[in-house]
Amino acid sequence: MAHEIGTGLRPVRLTCDDCVDPIGIDSRQPLFGWRLEGAGRERRQTAFRLLVSASEASAAAGIGDLWDSGPVASDLQFGIRYEGAPLACTTRYFWRAKVWDEAGQASEWSGIASFVTGFFGMEDWTARWFDATWDALLARREFRIDGPESISEAFLFVAAIGGYANSVQVRLNGHVLGDNVLFPGPTEFFRARYLGFDVTSRLVPGPNTLGLVLTRRTSAILVVRSRDGSVTRLETDDSWQTLPKGPFVELPGLGTFMAGRYETFDARGNPSGWDLPGFAADAWKPHEWKGWWTAPIRLAYARCGVRIARTFRPVGLSRKDDGRLVADFGQNLSGFVRMRCRGPRGTAVTIRYAETLDGQGEIDPASLASDNPPYATRYILAGDGPEVYQPTFFYTGFRYVEISGFPGEPGESDFEACFLHSDVETGSRFECGDPDVNRLADCAAMSFLSNLVNIPTDCPGRERRGWTADAFTVSEAECIRFDMLNLYRRWFDDCRDVQRKSGWIPVEFPLDTVRAIDVIWPCACVLVPWDVYQAYGDIRFLEEQFDTMIGYVNFMGTVARDLCRFSPDSCVSFGDWVSSDPASKPFVAAVYYYAVLDRVSRIAGLLDRPAERDRYGDLARRVRARINDLHLRREGGTAFYDNGSQSANAHALFFGLVPAGDRDAVAESLLARIRADGTNTTGFLGLMCLLQVLADIGRNDLAYALVTNPNPGGWLHMVRKRDLTTLAEDFDVDTFADRYLVPASLNHAFLGGSLSAWLFRHLAGIQPRSPGYREISIRPYLPDGLDSASAAIDTRYGIIAASWRRLGPDRLVLDLDIPHGTTAVVTVPAARPDRVTCREFGAGDLAARLAGCDGHTVSFRLGSGACRLEVGP
Repeated sequence: MAHEIGTGLRPVRLTCDDCVDPIGIDSRQPLFGWRLEGAGRERRQTAFRLLVSASEASAAAGIGDLWDSGPVASDLQFGIRYEGAPLACTTRYFWRAKVWDEAGQASEWSGIASFVTGFFGMEDWTARWFDATWDALLARREFRIDGPESISEAFLFVAAIGGYANSVQVRLNGHVLGDNVLFPGPTEFFRARYLGFDVTSRLVPGPNTLGLVLTRRTSAILVVRSRDGSVTRLETDDSWQTLPKGPFVELPGLGTFMAGRYETFDARGNPSGWDLPGFAADAWKPHEWKGWWTAPIRLAYARCGVRIARTFRPVGLSRKDDGRLVADFGQNLSGFVRMRCRGPRGTAVTIRYAETLDGQGEIDPASLASDNPPYATRYILAGDGPEVYQPTFFYTGFRYVEISGFPGEPGESDFEACFLHSDVETGSRFECGDPDVNRLADCAAMSFLSNLVNIPTDCPGRERRGWTADAFTVSEAECIRFDMLNLYRRWFDDCRDVQRKSGWIPVEFPLDTVRAIDVIWPCACVLVPWDVYQAYGDIRFLEEQFDTMIGYVNFMGTVARDLCRFSPDSCVSFGDWVSSDPASKPFVAAVYYYAVLDRVSRIAGLLDRPAERDRYGDLARRVRARINDLHLRREGGTAFYDNGSQSANAHALFFGLVPAGDRDAVAESLLARIRADGTNTTGFLGLMCLLQVLADIGRNDLAYALVTNPNPGGWLHMVRKRDLTTLAEDFDVDTFADRYLVPASLNHAFLGGSLSAWLFRHLAGIQPRSPGYREISIRPYLPDGLDSASAAIDTRYGIIAASWRRLGPDRLVLDLDIPHGTTAVVTVPAARPDRVTCREFGAGDLAARLAGCDGHTVSFRLGSGACRLEVGP
């Protein structure tokens, strides 16, 4: 079969270890992947060939001098493991791919992609480590480059131990390198992460200067490769000069939980030109290496950076009688304020942060549970013209700020709220015809992003910590909306770092500060990888985490009595947190024990580990039976779990505990309880289960009613009452402080997980039928009173888009776009299947056929491409 010119299938968006042209990978056998592009429908890959070359010229010539896979009969588009010659550290390699299509026709070669290796272990890192645990430290090193035309390439690698704030800023010849504003994020004291920079174009003939501003242990290696093949390395060592503090006169709490809550920058003490050649560094001294500061023992590539994604200008700016300013940025977010000003030397401008205002229009620092000291930055002007201040070692959650000491009248661009989060955003989106539902979707997305700052956190203000159950209740939704693979890989490095020999994992990590034990929370070590696999089809992630999973489920078994009884005093501290009608803690703990056993057994099957599959599968069945003996109640034709709460029945149905003969009765008990309560009463664990369970039992109408519920216990009530732009920690914010002794965070992610997932999965109707969306289900729910909904999910195969809209009471239009290499089963409401027509737009023939009809819906199987379905007379 011949294709027209320009219509051939071809690989695009090439990735190495799930990054585009990465600098610094730490894998000896990286994984390659691509998406497919080409005109027509029903397009698919049947084979591929992949080359890895030592030079761009070799790659361009089609020579894989490190690895040539040869033609491989496979439809695999990602997770293709490197099988070539050993890779060297700190070296750039080039690669490209071609594919064969469904007709056996070969594509042209893809464009040339590259990757740069970093360090495969701590033994490869030879530089010394600066230490600056209680104060900032400026470090500089001048060096010479004799003729940049002789340089082939130059890479700078900077490694640091992490904390709750940024650890290091990197400068070269007067410029800040990169846009990562919070590196590397929290790590254990023995774990370092490194960044890589291509500085080839930044080096100049003659003197150059490398500078570091650091607050934690930091090390650097510059690798310069000449065209003659010689390599020069410059490392942190005795030749560097250092200056304590510099302009960073106050950074309280460095190395502790308080880090990043306050920063004072005195521009008068900023040594002008210190990061440029020729600077007079008379006051600078060689660094005093402290022998008791040992190097970290674990090193890893920082795959996913934190960047300023958006900025917001004030929507309201008021001046108080004493001259203070109060700014409302109109959006709660994670980040800081960037300020522009001009004034006399020594003028001090203080910015205090808060999520809310009090009744007098003043900021309420207690809203961040940190009014002593408050989250704040302080800038002291140098007085030498226009000045711009952006915090270096500070971030928090906020919507409002108070500014005191600002010189003159502020202009509209003098203050910007900088929204920072990990680099996870993709082309996924959701929108519908109800502005209230769109508001909830936006609030959920902003809460997710505000709490994806190197690790998944609970809130960006009060704590900024990696609470594990917060993470697993939103992991499905976040994998739908964002590219979470690299962030989760980093966080699960931290998980392995903190796991004890007993298998125990703390409830939050890294840098855990809570010594409570709750066996439910660390179930994230199983539940999150399972969600990752469903979303991305990434078997390597399961392989990497499997030993951690085994260790933890074994630990749960050692603290359980009578197979699945967990003491609420010693094993379950929190239970279904923020529930107004919680299930009992022992029941919920037993449910999660069964859930992780069941998933570990299934994961073992995927990994071809039959012994573990059978062992944990058998244990899961016995635990399930024992839970039903202990907690399933059958009374007068009804059946329910535990105390009959929404949370208890939703958990049992969600995790598959209910015997087949009792499923309808338990579902009816759940429905009756919702009707009696008139609103949601679950906590954040039960809420994770509730909407999906309602969808599973055919009650999306009730799920939609809960989503749009304007009464207490509903999302709309929460956001309307406080005019929120993110989701709060509780549906009842007003009484939270009375119940838990701290103010409720107004930027928490965990109440948005099931909401966001339901909007994509059911209202728009996009679901995976197989891991990674290789096979897709499109089955939208059309509520009465809603005229349209649309969503897109950016998968590893490409963007899946589905949009439906009503054209009157009995006519529906459904627009779809399915990536090459995938197929979809589309199910839509249709009283008469002969009234369903398909109209294609774009090139090619629509491949659709009637698959079946039950009198209410009609199903089609579609190949890749775009199409329009019309349902109605």
